[in-house]
Amino acid sequence: SIFVNGNDVYVSGSVESANGVAGTPLGSTLVDLAIYWKNSVAVNLENEASSNASSIVVTKNGDVYTAGWIDHQAVYWRNEMPTHFPIPFQDQGFLYSIFLTN
Repeated sequence: SIFVNGNDVYVSGSVESANGVAGTPLGSTLVDLAIYWKNSVAVNLENEASSNASSIVVTKNGDVYTAGWIDHQAVYWRNEMPTHFPIPFQDQGFLYSIFLTN
């Protein structure tokens, strides 16, 4: 998703990576890693496990909230710190959106 806060533009998503390093070396196992960009500058949310950041919101005071998943477990990040949601019955969980209100 895309979020604009003043003059700052935030975009959430993922990058394809091999072993936590961007790029595609031959024979490497590729994994998507959660990331967001602030004014085209990348901020990594996860460096090892398969993950994605599907939505992003920024508060007036600059806190960045991102929704997504890590290893098929629903999670949101607040300023790059993850909070995991428990998944019943060893199932899978994903967050696709986040909304904040004052």
